[in-house]
Amino acid sequence: MFDYIKIQDLIVKDKNELANKLDLTLSVLPSTGELINEDKKRHIKNLEIFFKENNYIHLTGSIHKYFNNGHHNFNDFNVSNLFSTLKELAEIYGIDLFNSKLNNLEIGVNIEVPFNVDKFIQKILIHKGSNYIIKRNKNMNFVEFIHSNYYIKIYNKGKQYRKDYNLVNEILRFEIKVSKMEYLHSKDININTLIDLLNYSIYPKLTELIVSTYNEILIYDDSVVLSKLDKKSNEFYTSANNREYWLNELNKYTQYDPKKELKKYNSTRTKYNRNILKFKDIISKYSSNGWNQLVGYKIAEKWNELIHLDTTLKNEINSYLSIEKCNKLTDPTHIDNNKKCNNLTTSIYSDIDTSLNNKCIVTGIRLYNNEVKYLGKNHIKKIAIENPSLYASLKNKYFCNKNNKSNNLDTESYLIAHNIRNVDTNKRNNLRKKIMQSSVKNTLFNTNEYLVLNDEQLNLISFWNNSNYRISI
Repeated sequence: MFDYIKIQDLIVKDKNELANKLDLTLSVLPSTGELINEDKKRHIKNLEIFFKENNYIHLTGSIHKYFNNGHHNFNDFNVSNLFSTLKELAEIYGIDLFNSKLNNLEIGVNIEVPFNVDKFIQKILIHKGSNYIIKRNKNMNFVEFIHSNYYIKIYNKGKQYRKDYNLVNEILRFEIKVSKMEYLHSKDININTLIDLLNYSIYPKLTELIVSTYNEILIYDDSVVLSKLDKKSNEFYTSANNREYWLNELNKYTQYDPKKELKKYNSTRTKYNRNILKFKDIISKYSSNGWNQLVGYKIAEKWNELIHLDTTLKNEINSYLSIEKCNKLTDPTHIDNNKKCNNLTTSIYSDIDTSLNNKCIVTGIRLYNNEVKYLGKNHIKKIAIENPSLYASLKNKYFCNKNNKSNNLDTESYLIAHNIRNVDTNKRNNLRKKIMQSSVKNTLFNTNEYLVLNDEQLNLISFWNNSNYRISI
């Protein structure tokens, strides 16, 4: 779940009291406020607290390891563990959870897999053309993709702790390290302070982020049955099984300045994205072990397991937050824990974003916009990039044109969206058409008076009840 954190300005109830707990004597120069002590750091179960001049306190480290008494983070760390950890930091060390702002945050999961993690990591190719680091030695094997606001790291967590803890299972760690919190804000994930980590309304968005980020990574699959590919696809997949191929393809469009050579930039970029889709589509259809898809599934499964919140825990968290918020709004020297504070603060679990539950009424796929009923073209294009197997399923069921021949992604997505919408609208449109056709024929009486419609048909034509197209039955 959450792991490494960094806070550059830790807010605490009493700095001197914290220093005493950590066996630190804080002496300062009256003229500058600079700490005289050379020994300004202390460690508490893997967390480092660093007293700096001008009364700033830094906090860094793994809250997951802290929960495990500073020893390791290869096991699970769920909402209940997070709650007890934050509560302990507040109660024992006086850390202000509401005002201590996060500067870095690590989000990730440990999953057990039925294959050799080191071999899987070797097949990881690229993520959006970012810079990358590969490290392999007897104690660690990982690949890391570096972006301006965040990092992605995939590594062999079991290998890291195998010797010390006699681990026998293969454990893969997938994590996103946010180096600038603006990255999460751009994804509409409003995490600012430590207390926000307990806000359940952000968890579904974090689920989407961690799953979609994994699906964006290009991973070679050597279990693809090449004999099932046609010659052209075989040659393409064989040549595209290495990082150098994709970096070269990436350079073909990034060499153009879109402000000066937009046409060349767009055409080469379209080809690059099309090749990514083709590569993933081949794996989706012809992989014999399905490791890539299995890892994605296990990441989602594990994350949902970690964020699970039963009613008892939910009530316990909300009760704690209400009391803490009340204490901050009243005189801290005269705290009344029996005072009702519900009128002062709203439970963070009372209004979960219902837009996350809005689904396409035809496919059942979750939508990003609460104002629409169907998958749209742009949403389908996003699915094509992030979840090729789902896109292949949508294409197989809903894609068709006059020649039943694939075009570019933009056209395919438009036609798929159009046909999805038609599944719903054609029912009522066709029924209305039949009724209207029967009523315009030359008859001696109004046939509509004698039509017998079932409940489903009546519901369909009720769509026009408040419009000029209303049908009188």
